[in-house]
Amino acid sequence: MFRWRKGKCRGRKLRDIYISGLPAVRAMIPEPGTGKKPVAINLAEAEALRLVDYEEMSFDDAAAKMGVSKATVWRLVNAARKKMAKAVFEGRAILITKGGELERL
Repeated sequence: MFRWRKGKCRGRKLRDIYISGLPAVRAMIPEPGTGKKPVAINLAEAEALRLVDYEEMSFDDAAAKMGVSKATVWRLVNAARKKMAKAVFEGRAILITKGGELERL
């Protein structure tokens, strides 16, 4: 679900996703450049991936810290993992972008 559609569709109001801070690195580029289009991971996906995989939090704890449901964290982590795998195995650059999310630092 793209959050940039806020206000244009019916349904409930989307909640803000709390991000603890901006990442120190905004891009990872493979050494032998392949020239392929980079994979973009938004801040919410990067934060969910950091909390669950890097800091080894449970989905419940990560959801509480981000202010969203456990299902939302699960969806964000799965999307980020899929994009990371695509970048690694296809030799693409990884960019961390704002991506239209409604983050609060």
